[in-house]
Amino acid sequence: MSSRSDDEIRAGYVHHGELAEHALAAVTDPAIDDETRDALRTSGLVHRYFELLEHPDEPIEPFAAIFTDEIDFDFTMTKIETLDQFGAWATDFRSSFECFTLTVVDVEVERIDAAVLVAHIDLDFDAVGNDGDRKTMQTTHRWTIENDTIAAITVNHREQPEAG
Repeated sequence: MSSRSDDEIRAGYVHHGELAEHALAAVTDPAIDDETRDALRTSGLVHRYFELLEHPDEPIEPFAAIFTDEIDFDFTMTKIETLDQFGAWATDFRSSFECFTLTVVDVEVERIDAAVLVAHIDLDFDAVGNDGDRKTMQTTHRWTIENDTIAAITVNHREQPEAG
């Protein structure tokens, strides 16, 4: 589990933006193989999504560029099928915390066909609640990516390993 300072949590979206730019710039390198290119494109998309989500003042409209027209998101107990539903969820989620960030721990990418990738993403979630208390969680996301846009996300909570 990551141990982020409050300042690192507040600046998480900036870090995600830098990682997205770096990954997407590296995709153009003609020396990389297709598997690496898929991993970089996926990484760029993942970090762009978290950059938008974590930014405290980012409007919902930019998400439309990274989502397919029909989305299928299952955020544990919340089902989302439209950009409007996502906007309502994101607004509520953002307002639940003073600040939060997700740290990408591991990403595995599987090519399904020419247009579809499936990514399994392990994340650490660190937040400062509105009450000032620190909150942490570990999740695994399964993303279906179609033509470099997010079509589906399923979120599951991971168990923390026992000490000792």
